[in-house]
Order: sequence, then structure tokens, then C-alpha cells
Amino acid sequence: MRMPRLTPPALWFCLALLAFACSPARQGGDLLVTLLADGSERAILLPASTSVSSLLSQADVALGPLDRIEPPLDTMLLDGMRVTIVRVLEEERCERRAIPFQKVGPVALAGGAAQRVQAGLPGKEERCYQVRFEDGIERERVETGRVIIREARDEIWREDLQNEVEPLAFAGTLVWLSDGNAWLARGDSGRLRQLTRDGNLDGRVLSLSSDGRRLLFTQKHVDARDAALSNTLWLMPDLDAPADVLRLLPENVLHAEWVPGNGLEFAWTDSVADNRISLVRIDPDTGEFLSFRELSAPQPGDGARTGVTRFNWSGDGNYLAWAQGDSIGIMDRSGDVVKVLTGATILQSASTSCAGQAPVWSPDGRFVAVGLPAGTDAPSSLAVFDAQGEWHIPMATEVGPCPAPAWAPPRDSGLLAHLRARDPDRPTSRAGHDLMILDRDGSNERRLFPEAGQPGLEPQQVVWSIDGRMLAFAWQEQLWLVDVASGEASPFPFAGSVTNIEWAG
Repeated sequence: MRMPRLTPPALWFCLALLAFACSPARQGGDLLVTLLADGSERAILLPASTSVSSLLSQADVALGPLDRIEPPLDTMLLDGMRVTIVRVLEEERCERRAIPFQKVGPVALAGGAAQRVQAGLPGKEERCYQVRFEDGIERERVETGRVIIREARDEIWREDLQNEVEPLAFAGTLVWLSDGNAWLARGDSGRLRQLTRDGNLDGRVLSLSSDGRRLLFTQKHVDARDAALSNTLWLMPDLDAPADVLRLLPENVLHAEWVPGNGLEFAWTDSVADNRISLVRIDPDTGEFLSFRELSAPQPGDGARTGVTRFNWSGDGNYLAWAQGDSIGIMDRSGDVVKVLTGATILQSASTSCAGQAPVWSPDGRFVAVGLPAGTDAPSSLAVFDAQGEWHIPMATEVGPCPAPAWAPPRDSGLLAHLRARDPDRPTSRAGHDLMILDRDGSNERRLFPEAGQPGLEPQQVVWSIDGRMLAFAWQEQLWLVDVASGEASPFPFAGSVTNIEWAG
């Protein structure tokens, strides 16, 4: 049976009839309005004398504090009117940008006479903006702040290299990380060697033995598919033969440190160790464990199993101090607990990611220095505790969450270095830190570095030279040494981003 063919006028009549049949039933005086919001368009039937505000209530649509609506909420609706909501969101966004470095000196001399004496290093800055979005589309961006994270370092060229610059001299052995590799310098900056070349060190562990001969380090696990094995622990038994490395048994290591006085014992903690610290003695030629002992720290009083994150050995290797949850404590190498400090009056944020979070020992083993909280926020003061007594001495206040104290090595020195936050009330501030030094009793505090007006230091653990004359730290991602007596600071002639500095004999 053939269907009748509709002529165009008949077709338009049928379509209109269908639209009328599908529209909401209207009574006399009803209003049919259109609401555009959240990417959709709805036709809504309302009684007469309805306001825009009532429309939103009946449609179960809420306005945000910055949203715009047209027409305004108190407008009385008319038949066929369109109501449009524009969703407005404002948020702060920060982004980092590179600062280009400059080339200084006779770069293009004829005959190739010019040579580069310092590699250029781009700077880094962070800019923050208040960004306004309308219906998910960015409409406005206003800069609210700018912080220089690292100044650009000029690339320096020189014409005549006959008069070489004197190497920067120091006592002992320096080791550091740069771009995932370990580097070494002994005695002066001219005796520089690269220890690893795979760029795979993760920075969790870099521990130099007291004699400066052996190195413990962690590197990312080769099988990235196995998330449980994030890193592996390695031993370089002889820094004069860096190619000979041994993989050790521990995996997913959070922290490891040699026992002072020998290069045969070390302790570590890992992500599944709960409150245990493992202490081993090894054969340095094979990496075989000759002895093994687990030292257990008490669980926190609230029952939380946060795990020991970091620890430090006393200079004689007989005691260690640990940080765990809201507790710090001291035990001897047999595992007997000597002291536990816990609760709101001590270290409530020992599990932060800041360097130097565990107590650090004075050279004579009598005292430990640790950051203390002002209240429930990050630590804001620095104190020295009697390792076996009950008293403590407040050393410095308003130091911020990452004081990272460090005692000078000579037993009779009594000098203590630490970082002081420039904006201690804002733990996430980019203002940075000043490197400070003071006496054992908290007196004679002074700033060593940097000068006023220069960018501050990032959170880190500064380290002393073995003779207690100098301090090493990273600033603008470059290695620096500062003479404590004179305050003279010198950049180490090394091109690369420096972290995890170690200094030993």
C-alpha cells in the first residue's frame, strides 16, 4: 500500500502539529521560558507572575558566589523569555618559567682563541595569577606575585687562559648529586670526578662513610611496572674505583646512614618497616650481610603506624635518634630505648618532608638539637636537649618548619648552624631561608648567607667540613662553600643542579 505523498504546505502543518503536541500543556496565563545553564538548554512551564529567583528554585539550580545571571533575580518573567546563567570561577594558578642566561666575554674571537670558563645556567621563576573562568573558558588572568627561585648564571668566555684560576681548596671529600648522578671532589675543586653516569639516582639515600671511602646510594628500580619496588640500595665500596658497585638486598628504602667510625655497618628503614630500623654489618668486597639486627622504636601513643622516616647516629656510633609520627626518641645500638619525646609539646610534625627533621647530635654525644612546634603548625623554634637528662635549652625562635640544624665537628667548637625561614608563618612560602650560625647556648646568632636582598636558600641539610671551618650548601642549584670565620662565600666551579651534599674525611 502506497503512503500518500505530502506536499510542502501539508508537511509544515504536520510538523507544527507535532511540536504543539510535544510541548508542555499550557493553561491560560502560563509562561514558557528557556533556561540556559551548565551547558544545557531547558524549556520550563511556569505560572504567571513568576520571578527569575523562583524559576531557579523550581528548576533546582543553585548560583555560585561569582556566577552571573541575565536577567537579574528579581526580574518578573515574560512568556518566551530566555534566562542565561554564566558559571564564574576564580582560582590562583602558579607556573614556573625559565630565565635565559647571558653570554659574557669574547665569544666570537677569530681563530678560536676564546674559551668558555663557566657554563651558563638558565634561571627559574614562579609567577602566580588570579585566573577567572566563565563556563570553563579562561577570560581573565591577573598576575598576583612573582618569586625568583634561581637566578640565571652567565655563560662566561675568556680570551686568555694562561693564568688559570686557583682551585677552591677544602679539607676532606665532598660528594653530591646532580641530575641523577653522583659527583666527587677531594681536597680542591680541581680534583673533580663523576661517580655514576646512568642518571638514575633518586636522592633518597646518599651516605658517605666517615673515612670518605665508601658510598651508599639508592636508584630507581629498573622495572617501572613494579610500583612496590620504587628503588634499590647500592654500595660503592671504593670511590677510587667507582665502576665497581654492588647491589644490596634492601628495596624501597626511605633512609640509610653509615654508622660513624667505620665503613662496614649501616642502618636503614623502608616503606614497609613500620617502626623498625635495620642494622647490618657487611662484607665490603661482596656486599654480603655478616650480621643483622632490627631495632624497634615504640609505636606512637595514638596507635598510628606511621613508621620511622629518618634517624641520625651519634658521633661515636653508640646511639641513634629517630623521628616517627609526632615522636622523637633515642636508643642505643642494641635497641634499648633511652628517651622518647612525644606529644604536642615536642615534635608534632616530625614526618614532614623537610631535611633535618630527626634530632642531630653534638660532636660529644651529650646533646641533640631539634625543631619544636609553636602550636599545631610546623616547627617554629630550635632547641637543644640533654640526650640523657630532662632539661632543654631554647636556642632560636621563629625559624620556620625546616631549621635543619648542624653541629660543627670539633668537640670544643659548640657552633650550631641552622636555616631560618624568611616567612616562618607560611610554610609554603617561596621567600626561602637564611643560613644562620650561633653558639651552643644560643648566643651570638648571625647570618652567614645570603646577603640581604638576594634569594633565600631552599630547604636542605647544610653540611660542615671535617675541620669545622666551612659549610657547604646548595644555592640557586649550585654548590657553595662559606668560610665560617670570615663569612666569605665561594661558588664551586661545577655546572649542574646540586642536591644531597655529603662531606667526610
